[in-house]
Amino acid sequence: MRKRSPLSLILSLGLLGKCHGEGTNLVGTTITRSDIYDHAAITMDLRDMTNYCDQGDLDRARDIYLNGKNAKFSLYSLADKYDHLDDDITFAFQMYGLTEGDVNNGLASNERLFASKYVEMLFNDDECILAVEASRALILWMHTVHRTWKIVQDCRKHGDPYYDNDYAGVANMLEKSDEMIAYWVGAIQGTDMAGLNGHSLFSDANKMAEEFSTETHTKNGAFVNWNIIYAYEELSGVLSSETACNANTNTIAALWPIAIQTVNQMMIPHFQHIVKAIVEEDAARIGIYARIIVPQVSQCRPSDYRFLKEHLLDFGKKQGKGTGSYDPSKKYDLLNTLKNTYSCFGILCEDVGFPSSNDSALACDYYDEDIIPTLARFPATSEVDEHSKIDLDIRQIQILTQFESAEVWAAAKYIYMHGKNSLIKDYYKDDDDVGLNTFRSLHSFANSGSRTRSTLFYKEFTEYFDEPNYADVKILEAFDNEGRYGNNGSTDQKETKLARSGLIRTALTSQVMYMMVLAKLNEAVEKCGNGAPNSPRGPDFAWDTAAAYIIGSLEGEGIGGSDHFFDGTLLWGLANERSIEFDRLNGDYYAKSNAEVETLLLSGKGQIISRNCVRLGDTAERIAHMLLVPIIQGLIKYAIGLQFETVADKWSDADMAIGETYANAIIPVFLKYDKTAAETVKRNMVQDSGVSFGELVPDGPQTVADAYLRVANDFGVGCQYIGKKLEVDACLKYVPSTATSTAARTNSSQLMMIGGGLICLISSLIL
Repeated sequence: MRKRSPLSLILSLGLLGKCHGEGTNLVGTTITRSDIYDHAAITMDLRDMTNYCDQGDLDRARDIYLNGKNAKFSLYSLADKYDHLDDDITFAFQMYGLTEGDVNNGLASNERLFASKYVEMLFNDDECILAVEASRALILWMHTVHRTWKIVQDCRKHGDPYYDNDYAGVANMLEKSDEMIAYWVGAIQGTDMAGLNGHSLFSDANKMAEEFSTETHTKNGAFVNWNIIYAYEELSGVLSSETACNANTNTIAALWPIAIQTVNQMMIPHFQHIVKAIVEEDAARIGIYARIIVPQVSQCRPSDYRFLKEHLLDFGKKQGKGTGSYDPSKKYDLLNTLKNTYSCFGILCEDVGFPSSNDSALACDYYDEDIIPTLARFPATSEVDEHSKIDLDIRQIQILTQFESAEVWAAAKYIYMHGKNSLIKDYYKDDDDVGLNTFRSLHSFANSGSRTRSTLFYKEFTEYFDEPNYADVKILEAFDNEGRYGNNGSTDQKETKLARSGLIRTALTSQVMYMMVLAKLNEAVEKCGNGAPNSPRGPDFAWDTAAAYIIGSLEGEGIGGSDHFFDGTLLWGLANERSIEFDRLNGDYYAKSNAEVETLLLSGKGQIISRNCVRLGDTAERIAHMLLVPIIQGLIKYAIGLQFETVADKWSDADMAIGETYANAIIPVFLKYDKTAAETVKRNMVQDSGVSFGELVPDGPQTVADAYLRVANDFGVGCQYIGKKLEVDACLKYVPSTATSTAARTNSSQLMMIGGGLICLISSLIL
């Protein structure tokens, strides 16, 4: 078992600050820097509501819910007032999950009230105690999470000269962390860290920790609560600096990882609740906790989200039961799917635990937290589990950039700049040029110095763009509503949102991640023959890291990756998705190009073991070429879609931005081998700046596809890997060369033989 590692993974950021005015003693020795009693007193409202429910007085309980009694705001106002539930990242995922991604229509506006509507329904059904529980689990929990993200949002405003800090309510930043902990702990917890009667999220976490055996070793309360208290002290320490949140400081970079892991910890009691409800077939509480868990899972593997939504949210609606229901025959499938989502929230199975009195099949084991993953059947032999989770950053950026809110776009940019999912573990120093961040970030990849060691294509990319950090420049312009698809500096995100979102997600996969893969492949080749192959940070680790950056965590362990091709966000998933459109599925129903990449990855493992470094270099180059297949297919797809259109019609449309971004990922590569091929792609797919009325794809999509034939022999990748879409056939004008074809077939056959044998060899090495 891996030892539970709470927020000690967070970089230590400073000592506690001075007390400001009269603080509030919330629990144990935790004293806030400011007087936030009127916020913490919300738990007194929950206590009084519970008492009235026990007395059978639903009306008085509801009156406290609606109008409040002890606290500054009523529970109802926390759920329904816009200024109390702004567009933070968790609420954005909530809206995305509740609307199945349709976030900018009337339904999304209606779903903003999901929590208060559910509580009101429970009151109307005379379910008084359940209404109180839902008030805490939905409204108070969501607001507490909101106050956590608000620390980061307000810090940005505090340092922005555009805002008047007093008018914007961000003058005293220490109050922001105080408010977060006040809503989590409440006013009546007392001194007992293990107390169960505080009517708060804190005491609820203690109750669940008792049932799931996730208390501290001294039985002094839930690990979750200690971690959140620790996080509060860290947040306050950062904010206590005299220069905190000023312009040109790194405060946000310091706050961001703490906020992420704080919110992740806050998810744990809700996971415990829904596991308990499923095990006990408690439909009413499934109805409550599924309303948080399922929408939040929408930021993870899409197929897991859809399965949970179908069987935990939608099943009850089909049965005509608004308060919750589920199919008991799906019990183990649901529990295993939930378990699969834990890593998406940066938590372990043992962090959640399981009810000790129930089915031991639900217990956690070592394989639930396998740090040496199998990636779409590729058996890594290095600890690259966290590296593979970089695909979650792309997934979540893709979701958040569907919104029109400037705050949500800012959150997406934070993920790009500072990372969110790919944790840098503290027991080794990472060498991916990510500085002192707690997470790997796509921004650090786009600026990584390791790319300069990649002898393949990097020189061509930097010369073509006349910029060493070419992708980063374009992506940041898109985030900031500037550049080619910017809206002339307007803060209105609507007009160019689709184009900028398309550019960002396409550039991340086809440019940032592609070049990072090449850097890792090159690193493996450079280290080949130096020291033990499987030594820490040796060639085997670099090779496995490349595989993690090709395949990602969302694909799972099965052959070919996920059966649901929309799950993946990296080049592997893109190839599987394009293989359907271009009829390039193999007999195992995944992309032929991916099958070849898998074989090459396995061959490379064997070449590292045998120190066949010359052949390893050849294998790395062939992988680099094969990974371009889905990018070329994407280029052709958008050439087909854009023909007969003009720049004026499509300038703010996603298709033009995506097609152009694919073209810019291919042109530098083509330039290495054939200038005419590169010019053909550029003339048809890239519009000159300032051109407003030009015709798109003037030579037609078949000409774009034909350009590949000019470099196919240099690539060593036949046009048959690309295939045909509609009327455009990548092999239409192909003239076979007997010598080339024979050599290609021989090379492929040899690789298949090597790869097949290596599966057994590498498996034996793992064991």
